[in-house]
Amino acid sequence: MEMKCIMEATHAGQPRDGVVIILPMEKFYHVRTKSEVAAESA
Repeated sequence: MEMKCIMEATHAGQPRDGVVIILPMEKFYHVRTKSEVAAESA
């Protein structure tokens, strides 16, 4: 739930929007695309 709030607040849809990392690193998200990155890609 917190991740969705962070994504909505920071999303601009532009390159360099950044990433959100939940520690311990359980999931990795691209803010611009609002997509989860597969573990092997992170």
